[in-house]
Amino acid sequence: LFPFLLFYWLTPFLSSNSLGADYIRYSFSQQLELLFSLKTGSFPLYVPGFSSGHSSAALTLGQIFHPISHIASLLPGYWDGKALEWNNFLKLLSLGLTQLILFTFLRNVRTSLFFSFLLSFITVYNLRLLDLFRDGANLEAYTGYLVLCSAIGWYFIRPTKWVGPLCIGGSAYLLTCSGHPEEMYYGFFGAALF
Repeated sequence: LFPFLLFYWLTPFLSSNSLGADYIRYSFSQQLELLFSLKTGSFPLYVPGFSSGHSSAALTLGQIFHPISHIASLLPGYWDGKALEWNNFLKLLSLGLTQLILFTFLRNVRTSLFFSFLLSFITVYNLRLLDLFRDGANLEAYTGYLVLCSAIGWYFIRPTKWVGPLCIGGSAYLLTCSGHPEEMYYGFFGAALF
């Protein structure tokens, strides 16, 4: 619930505020185009509307392979004008889960309760996060990167046969299909350094 309290002014279905007029132009329209094509049984080769019609950027920013876009499309009202609200809800939820995973990892490396919360709070919620949130797909790259680093750290502390590699592979998938290639490369570079 922490991100919903921290970003109370952005909470979906309760507030009509946004991060800016360009917030809805980056990924939501492309996501709707892509998911509509999939729903009607086709795969789009061209998605208009982003940066003078560069379909490669629109196809990545639409996050066709990321689970968050498919989950959003299954929620009630998504196709009736509530796509922005459901995407905001899922993004805030992913921030909360990311902080919880990072907090739990820090507690397992024997960091005190206060410093675990403080470090996870500063890492997940910072000023750069608001710009990533505004850009849409960058936020999923950021959360995927933090979850990947936490999964690698968990596996280093407690190696397991199946769970650790599955968590690392799953979080690497989330980072890979986040929708912003540059942020994905930076995320994998940061995870390699970690």
